Order: sequence, then structure tokens, then C-alpha cells
Amino acid sequence: VTAAHCWFDGTNQVWRFEVVLGSVLLFSGGTRIYSEDVVMHANWWPSLIRNDIAVIRLPESVSLSDTISPIALPSFLDTFDNFTGQTAVASGYGLTGDNVGLSRDQFLSGVSVPVITNEVCRNSYPLNVVDSNICISGAGGKSTCRGDSGGP
Repeated sequence: VTAAHCWFDGTNQVWRFEVVLGSVLLFSGGTRIYSEDVVMHANWWPSLIRNDIAVIRLPESVSLSDTISPIALPSFLDTFDNFTGQTAVASGYGLTGDNVGLSRDQFLSGVSVPVITNEVCRNSYPLNVVDSNICISGAGGKSTCRGDSGGP
């Protein structure tokens, strides 16, 4: 699973992904598999960032290990839950601060953030928030950053 905008952002089309499995380092370690087979949500809308999800099909099977395991996806009934007030964990290989670039030893980072209501989110992003979004607070300077999209 990845973000659709990582494959096609409305202007730029990627032609191949390198999928990193079982490594906390972006540029080394783990199992690395290339794929050109990406299925984007049929209603991906780049200009409004709606339905920003895609599935990467791998050309080979993956052996599970203590560092490689399937992600947990919600059941259909879970999609109707209101996660407001719960803590979400966001992770990715992106930037870790303002005025900081990627390094050769870029590592997987994570942050715990509170889930806020979509109504609060719509105050800042009136055209982009739909009912299926889960919005997080950036209070205290904690949030995702450029390069985290599509990550684990």
C-alpha cells in the first residue's frame, strides 16, 4: 500500500518503485524489490488529493520474517469508526525537521499524534477533507513531513 500521489501526482508519472522491506534504512539493507505494477484508486483526484491510495503489486513473493510482516488493514465495518481522540502512529523515511535534507543514512522515523475531527481539519483544508480521511493534529510541531508519503 502506498500513496497514489507517489505514483502519479497529476503532472509527474513515476515508472518504477523500489519497495524496501525489512530495513530501517532508506538506502541500504533489507529486501529490495522493483515493481512497475501499481493499481491506483479508481477515484484518485490529484487536484484535491482525494482517494490518495494505491497498491503496489510485487513481481515475486516475499518471505515473512521478524522484520517483514503484512500490515493490518481495517475491516469494512472499521471504516465507519470515529478515531477522534485516539493516538495514531505515523512513520516514514522523510525529512525529520525544518531545513534538514535527506542523508545517505536516512532512517525510518515515527511519531505518535492525536487524531482530530474532520470538522477541525476542514477549517484548514476546506476542499481536501472527505469523510474517509483521518486527520491528525500537528500540535507541538509533531507531524509527518515531506518524503513520508507512501511509507510504512
